[in-house]
Amino acid sequence: MGNLIAAFEILAREGMLPMPHCTIIGDGPQRRALEEQVAVAGLGDHFKFAGQLDGKRSRGLCNTRFCVQPSLSEGFSKAWLDAFAHGLPVLASDVGAASQVIGGDGVRGWLVPPGDVRALADRLSRVLLIPSIGPL
Repeated sequence: MGNLIAAFEILAREGMLPMPHCTIIGDGPQRRALEEQVAVAGLGDHFKFAGQLDGKRSRGLCNTRFCVQPSLSEGFSKAWLDAFAHGLPVLASDVGAASQVIGGDGVRGWLVPPGDVRALADRLSRVLLIPSIGPL
């Protein structure tokens, strides 16, 4: 998720308006470092850390436009399955089985090279311009 925050920094630096909002779902040992990265970048108004979501709280995903998971190694994620179950496309890194699960651009989402923050920022800016993202 550090790469996602770095991609948001690029979007902010390049003057994207309005800046998107991002909810990070889940918990783990990196959470404090990610919260600090958001604060240092001055992006506190654009990120929310939701922690783990149970079935009831996951209904909030219905108000989400798409899922982003720029993992460097996770190539088939439960987060993708949750997103697909809620009719959301996924923006992910092209690792593991990602290309088979997500397909080509626009099939069930989009792929970027792993660790390429510039490509992630560029793809985010293009996806955010799509007026209505629903099931693809």
